[in-house]
Amino acid sequence: MRALRISAAVLAALFVVCLAAGAAIAGRCDSWQQQLSQAQRSAGQGHWRRAEAQLTDLQQDWQRAQGPLHMVMEHAEIDKAAELLQRCLVACGQKDAAALHAAAVELSMQLGHIADMERLSAENIL
Repeated sequence: MRALRISAAVLAALFVVCLAAGAAIAGRCDSWQQQLSQAQRSAGQGHWRRAEAQLTDLQQDWQRAQGPLHMVMEHAEIDKAAELLQRCLVACGQKDAAALHAAAVELSMQLGHIADMERLSAENIL
């Protein structure tokens, strides 16, 4: 009976940790999407240096989160987002509004996808 209680407690603890990790990743993705939107607005107003600084801040936030992300996410999903973020930075550096917009839209969709993958849902569990 004691072994059953211990097993149930371990499973419950793992479930709570998974929920917390999913919520943390979703929160980070929302924050990154907001940073990306701010950079797009800055670029749209012709403030390219500000946009580049905002994207650099986003990239630094992204880099700090790599350890936890690689523990719980598929590496291909993370690598795709990193590649798209790099494309945003290059487009911003070249002051290419169309390329920045295209890359930012893709990056925003990828960040939304990453957040969705970690949300508690029947689809994610099954």
